[in-house]
Amino acid sequence: MNSFNNYESTFSKLTKTFIAFAVLPMIAICMAFLVHYSSNAESMTISNMLQMSYYLEENALGVINSVDDTMRYVYEYTTTDRQFLYEILESETLSNQQKTIYVNSMLQQMLSMNSYISSVRFVTEDNSGYFIFHNAEKSVILEPAYLDNKLYSDESTYQKMMFGPCRPESQYVKNSDDNVFSIVRNYFDVSTTANAQSKVLGTIYVDINENVFDEYTASLDVGENGNIYIYNPQKGNYLYSTDKSVYEISEDKFSVYESYFTSECASASIGNMRLIYRALGDTGYYVVIETSIEDIRSGYMENVSFMIFILLLFLFVLVAIYTVYSGRLSGPARVLKDAMQEVQVGNFDVEVDIKTNDEFQYLGDGFNKMLHDLKYYINQVYEAKLKHNISEINALKMQIQPHFLYNTLDVIRMTALENDDPQTAELLESLSDQMRYVTDNKELVTINKELDNIKAYFNIIQVRYKKRLNLKINVSDEELGLYILKFAIQPIVENAVKHGLKEKQGVGTVNVDVTKYNEKLEISIMDDGVGMDEDNLGYLKKILSHEETYYENEAKYRVGIGLKNISDIIDMTYGSDYGVSIESYKGIGTIVTLRLPIIKEGDLENAKSNIGR
Repeated sequence: MNSFNNYESTFSKLTKTFIAFAVLPMIAICMAFLVHYSSNAESMTISNMLQMSYYLEENALGVINSVDDTMRYVYEYTTTDRQFLYEILESETLSNQQKTIYVNSMLQQMLSMNSYISSVRFVTEDNSGYFIFHNAEKSVILEPAYLDNKLYSDESTYQKMMFGPCRPESQYVKNSDDNVFSIVRNYFDVSTTANAQSKVLGTIYVDINENVFDEYTASLDVGENGNIYIYNPQKGNYLYSTDKSVYEISEDKFSVYESYFTSECASASIGNMRLIYRALGDTGYYVVIETSIEDIRSGYMENVSFMIFILLLFLFVLVAIYTVYSGRLSGPARVLKDAMQEVQVGNFDVEVDIKTNDEFQYLGDGFNKMLHDLKYYINQVYEAKLKHNISEINALKMQIQPHFLYNTLDVIRMTALENDDPQTAELLESLSDQMRYVTDNKELVTINKELDNIKAYFNIIQVRYKKRLNLKINVSDEELGLYILKFAIQPIVENAVKHGLKEKQGVGTVNVDVTKYNEKLEISIMDDGVGMDEDNLGYLKKILSHEETYYENEAKYRVGIGLKNISDIIDMTYGSDYGVSIESYKGIGTIVTLRLPIIKEGDLENAKSNIGR
């Protein structure tokens, strides 16, 4: 037998495991992660901002293309008499007032077609101006409507989409504090192919409030010192800026950075600032995100500091947990070790008391139960033979006592005959037959024996009731040899006498009929006694069907105990296809029917095996 002292302690193993698999790996992993995170945090931030620029580019192009599609409506517009815009503008039969009505109607429809549009202005080549504002309170300051010739002096024909930079609308509109940019296109005479290439009839300006982009930039974090622009480095102007002051400053803040805009998408460090830009399609504008190196670093340095704090806190918690629980884990192990050593030397009275509410408490409780069961089984082995001997003695006594009683009753019966008292002798003989039947240990008996016992009972009860009770039995010779549960019929016959015929005036009869029906044995016990009311009958039916609980202490319901016991025994022995049923009629009588399996002598062994299952 090995000594427990040869083994390494649990505390030592826990300490080594804690250091090797918790502290050292956690420190190594966290340090490696911090180094990796710090080296890649800036590039990840730049990558995120590139994604922001892509998001803004997609949405800005969506707004611009949507408005540009709406501007094509000028070529589709027709009056009710199918006149196109070029026909209206060049018509010599229409008055200026009529032309104004038609052109304004077209502009109004364009305004209603697109929610991005703030106002639409149309200027003909002869400087006739038309304008429609989404806000009816606005109106132009200049007549004709504002035309920015200075910005586009080199684009004489505007054969492609052009942009008017974002600026305060109040420069040419009354009652406005909005900042707007414009999308500009020439309208050509499309009556012929030649004219469609060169003949300009007018210029259409669609103004867009720059705050349409606010909903896309509001959720983007570019740092405390950062801003977002839509900027044209060639012309030095803006379509949009989160810094609204650039609309009113004549100097271009990015003019010194023009050389940096060399590709469609890139980032550049300029002093302590970082620019991330992406071309806005082929418009000549760029989505520009401006942020500071300080903002970029502050984001991840804050995370690095937080991760270091978490690491130190986690180490502290681990050490605290180890300090608290190592004692709890190693202590119960030592208690169990000491208890096992006691058992090894034969002390079975040892008991461990572990209250840790974990596996050790489970082991301790199991150890105590194991010792208790072990002592119990040892006592069982020692006592088994003694109990067996006592059982044999008691069995012999049970055999001797009834045999002595039978002999005594026989002596008394013979004495009664000698004294010329045949009635007493007959009663003693019936009592002796009943006692033999009762003390017989057989669980299955023939119907013949069960009926003989009932006849012996009636021989005695006839004397008690002065022969006003009759017993009639209807059974064939074949059915007399069938087997049934012992005492299946007698308690029902006794109930019939006690509760049915006892209270009846005059002669009463109990009929016992035994028949076969639907491959079952049916035994009917019927009396012509006083019967029972609907309340008692309903209760008896419910307890027989297990719908009601038997009221042991209520005297009016005690009549059901015999029936219930017989019903339960039949149900447990043979199943729910068999059982007891009852019917009764007040003043007429009661009939109880037993449904039992047909058991012949050849089926006896199999039937006995079902009893007690």
